[in-house]
Amino acid sequence: MGHTRRYYKNKKRNKTKNKHIRFKHNLAIENKKQDLNFHKEFVLNLSKRDITETEFKVIAKGLKFVPTNKCNHRQLIKDFQSFERSLRLKYYFGTNVRTATKNHPFKIKSNFQVPIIGDNSIEKYIFYTKYELSKYMPTIKYNMSKSERECIKKLKIDNTICIHKADKNNTTVIQNKRDYLTEGESQLNDGIHYTKIINIDIENTRKIVNKLVYRMKENDEIDEMSFKFLREEGKTFKTPKAYFLPKIHKLSTETLEMYQNNV
Repeated sequence: MGHTRRYYKNKKRNKTKNKHIRFKHNLAIENKKQDLNFHKEFVLNLSKRDITETEFKVIAKGLKFVPTNKCNHRQLIKDFQSFERSLRLKYYFGTNVRTATKNHPFKIKSNFQVPIIGDNSIEKYIFYTKYELSKYMPTIKYNMSKSERECIKKLKIDNTICIHKADKNNTTVIQNKRDYLTEGESQLNDGIHYTKIINIDIENTRKIVNKLVYRMKENDEIDEMSFKFLREEGKTFKTPKAYFLPKIHKLSTETLEMYQNNV
């Protein structure tokens, strides 16, 4: 009799336990669906690529989202050297007070290095901070899961799609690269807003600009600082690149729903 009672008692307990497990499982599935629908609101897939749930989560974070990377110790020291120079400049020019003058609009950034002056609190701080940074080994806490980091790598090497921000709203658009290039070429070749230049001679343009700048300097039309800023000696030039943003806000509601349902 006792064994039978214990059997039915355990059976009832297991049944209740399994019921709770099924409830939690169904709740997790429902939350996952709601989470996916939430991320889909910020992503519009106009491409033929099938976007997975993880890829939706990654792209929905936006193009300005910065994943956690491993600490670059060399860059850390370089950043501190910039901070170190700033400290010394403030200390040097703080003790050697000069009358404030209005900065020239074309002032070139100075590379002046403040000499180390004696034993003061600033130098002690710099020395001990450098010493601590040399031993610094940070613990990395990733702000993305491993699967999401793998998704970023796959999306970066996919040459069939373009991922860019929409012209308005906070939507990130996924577009076929061929469609993107076709639309860009059609806008550039419309014959209204853009004119095609047959021969682009950047070097010749640079020489013409330099000649004008030198002539203005000889005629005292510009000062020395403006002349140094405007002259193009030692600078590299390249043709600028054009990029296009999709205006999805001009699409009809039916068209947007069609794309979202296809996803």
